[in-house]
Amino acid sequence: GRVHKDGEIPNAPARSDLARANSWPLDKKTFEQVQLDLDKALNAGGWLILTGHDVAPQLLKDGLTTNSAVLEDLCRYAADPAHGIWTDTAAAIGSYIVKRRTRQS
Repeated sequence: GRVHKDGEIPNAPARSDLARANSWPLDKKTFEQVQLDLDKALNAGGWLILTGHDVAPQLLKDGLTTNSAVLEDLCRYAADPAHGIWTDTAAAIGSYIVKRRTRQS
């Protein structure tokens, strides 16, 4: 299972425990806040699992909402090859990491 916001440390491909991968919340965040998380992970050579609950144009009463405009901005940003971001499922990225670790050992 994932660890939600455990120490806010990006997952390091060479040494992260894939059974306990850290995740970052999207709920209640602005695009600028999410971009800081992405940049922190990229600069560390790490990767992020981003998690959210409901997606809506405004915050719902329970507060567990990812703003739809923020999600759209995030998708556009991540899709731009200039940013060097690989988007995929946690399973696909985990499989890639395991293969790389196996080759290096």
